Amino acid sequence: MGQFLESRVTHTTNNRPIYDIRIYDPLSDETMVLKSLDGFSASSLEEIGKIRECGYCGFDNVAIAGKCKNCGAVL
Repeated sequence: MGQFLESRVTHTTNNRPIYDIRIYDPLSDETMVLKSLDGFSASSLEEIGKIRECGYCGFDNVAIAGKCKNCGAVL
């Protein structure tokens, strides 16, 4: 997924970086731009498509999940 995302800091506000994210869709050859995102939002977008295995049951969850979809354990 990372090959379709481009992130860059455009400026800072209150000493915190503000990002613009470009998302490329290879099927339509179009690009979507998300502007003025905080660091948490930018890092969450970079986690799309990644998985995290539950330490209790071994279930594969999306990386941004807070709880396991299978057993409910905190990830």
